Amino acid sequence: MMLTVSYFSAPILNFGDFARYGRSRADITRGNRWGLPVNFLAFIALTVSTIALTGPALGARLTDPVETVARTDSATIIVLAILAFMLATAGINVVVNFVSASFDFSNMAPDRIGWRAAGTGAALFSILLTPWNLYNNPLAMHLTLDVLASLIGPLYGILLADYFLVGGGRITVADLYIHDATSRYWYRNGVNPAALLTLLLSAGCANLVLFTRLAGAFPGLSWFVGCLAATLAYPLLSRRRTGGAPFRHGPATSPDELR
Repeated sequence: MMLTVSYFSAPILNFGDFARYGRSRADITRGNRWGLPVNFLAFIALTVSTIALTGPALGARLTDPVETVARTDSATIIVLAILAFMLATAGINVVVNFVSASFDFSNMAPDRIGWRAAGTGAALFSILLTPWNLYNNPLAMHLTLDVLASLIGPLYGILLADYFLVGGGRITVADLYIHDATSRYWYRNGVNPAALLTLLLSAGCANLVLFTRLAGAFPGLSWFVGCLAATLAYPLLSRRRTGGAPFRHGPATSPDELR
């Protein structure tokens, strides 16, 4: 369960990459409702049922779907399974890994790097990481997800604290696209020192749990520790930067900006 939270926390952070294409809030809500809880619970039910049935059908309880298919003697089932594995792998990687990385690389130099070129570069770079070596070792895969969660959790906590606790639930959309000192979000030369310091401190707390004896007693909690630490630390550091008063984004000037 903890690893699932760590895994899905990444698309939570870049949800704006998908929401930007939504025609309305209702469309986004409906897509999330069917695509996340309903689809996820249905997939869990299918997975658990399949694992339970491998015992009486194949004589051993198998948790690896590839091994399950390999023990069947039907060419039709094997072909269908290969197609299903390919579609599932492509689908989940496009949503979770490809879109966010493509936008990130493109935003580094949007005038020179198009979204398709950035996506191609992200795909090539992912090959250099040899992810198949991680999946061959469950311990390495778990450690990778935990380390990733120790960084993503604090980022999520900073976003929550900045919007709800520091910004009062308001945001000025127009200022997000102003790249000079007139923007509310210019901070210090375009960098938010409170956010960076919060990230370092909270990630350190998360890794303290991950790489010490606490990991045995509290496995998989790096995301929660980092998120909680960031949510508590960021408002305090923001107040310190502004001389004791919380930094307020200011009132939004239109209903559109409130969204």
